[in-house]
Amino acid sequence: MTVIFLLFVSLALGNGCERPVEQVSNISTPSPTPTVQKRTRMDKETLGKLVESTDPSVAALIRDDSSRIEVFGDPIGSGTIYKVSKFAPTRMIIQYIGMPSANEAIILTADRAAFQRFAEASRALLARSEDRVAYGKAFLQIAVAGSKRFILLDSVNEVKPRPNLNEEQTKAFGEFVNKYSSIIKPATCSGEQCKFYAIFGQDLVSFDLGIASNGKVTLEENVVERNLLIPYAM
Repeated sequence: MTVIFLLFVSLALGNGCERPVEQVSNISTPSPTPTVQKRTRMDKETLGKLVESTDPSVAALIRDDSSRIEVFGDPIGSGTIYKVSKFAPTRMIIQYIGMPSANEAIILTADRAAFQRFAEASRALLARSEDRVAYGKAFLQIAVAGSKRFILLDSVNEVKPRPNLNEEQTKAFGEFVNKYSSIIKPATCSGEQCKFYAIFGQDLVSFDLGIASNGKVTLEENVVERNLLIPYAM
């Protein structure tokens, strides 16, 4: 009887262990449903309609099936910035759209006045130094550079030479690095005054921004080194 009882317990425990395995084996990651795909398309259509009257070509880019829409950076006040991008044969096409509310969209790309209108409509409030730094980076990337090559720098070591420099060019690039090793630092703000260094196109540029708490910007832009020995911008 003891042997029969132990055999019965063993079988019962074995069956209990098999059930979880069967359940786990049936779990899979669902593929996007038609409802989800339709919702994404509707989001593009909504944004496209909001900019249609301002710029039909940007609206067409937004609606393009091969375009990608993503949120850019942190919210500014009540507003959100969207980055619309599409691979083209020779370059990436990029547009930035600011939405201060669900019913308004402002094209921000390479438009400094539009960016500040967006900040005002979004009721931006930049109380801290880090808020101004983040806002300044977004302003420079979107409103100043637009779709041109723009790389904010924390250090001169982020600047890389283009391949196959000759001896004279290699020496010149080394001198450039030594010159700016103690000058280029991460962006900082002292009160409303903020300092940034960036690669803009083919040049090294310094930007001095005055950033008010409501997002209003004054800008002084200086090219400090032209035609750097770096890969050419597309």
